[in-house]
Amino acid sequence: MPDTTVQGRSWTVEGTRAVLRNGVGGRIDVAHPEDGLCSVTIDKHRLTGQLLRTHSNGYDRFVWPLPVADSYVRGTDLVASYQPSADWPYSPQIYWRANALESIDGLIGSLSLLVSVQTHLLETHPQVAVTTHLEADEVWQLMPGSDNCIQVGRNEIHAAYPTSPGMYCVLVRLTHLPVSYCEFMRSSDFNALDVANDGTGSYRINWALFGEFLEKGVIRRARAFSAFLPRTNDLELAAACCDMLKLDSLPLTT
Repeated sequence: MPDTTVQGRSWTVEGTRAVLRNGVGGRIDVAHPEDGLCSVTIDKHRLTGQLLRTHSNGYDRFVWPLPVADSYVRGTDLVASYQPSADWPYSPQIYWRANALESIDGLIGSLSLLVSVQTHLLETHPQVAVTTHLEADEVWQLMPGSDNCIQVGRNEIHAAYPTSPGMYCVLVRLTHLPVSYCEFMRSSDFNALDVANDGTGSYRINWALFGEFLEKGVIRRARAFSAFLPRTNDLELAAACCDMLKLDSLPLTT
């Protein structure tokens, strides 16, 4: 991306750095997607944490090994493409979409993250994860095919594997705010989910993507949705989001 300022509907971009202002505020450096959305603000309140950190090598090392090949803004999308390397022979694209759930009433703001991966090799196993850290009073998991919600204790780790088709959801009741934060992902888009207290007052949500091997020329996609919503009736609203998202399909753009 050239060293000029680009003003979009939701993003202001200078070089590889983008500022989001669309219900949710924050900053992304497309050269470092492992840092996620930083300096997050909601209703003029600054949150402690980072959203949708996209990285390789699991959730214990926040590394993104590839340089930016191209990046641009298109509508409400911030898009970045990356160059493959000998150690990581993939050609990923990442789309950050502002206000991704605008059709759902009652949300304060929303964002989605689409990760698209392709390789020129015959058989590989891309290791990509998406991780969020936020301070929270409570964390809940909503599983497909069940009306039950599982509360995650402060000294627990809750793991989930996509054995049932549908939308998986994690709901975080933010500390010091009457606001909740949710993340959603389809069972077909991730291999494992775990939620745990990181020992510092924050919770970590980690989605491991692309569990199966990747064939030459095949494009694999995974999409995470996130939303801020009022804490009042937040579990019911999160369940309504799951029902709506089950009807949507991934975009064909890559």
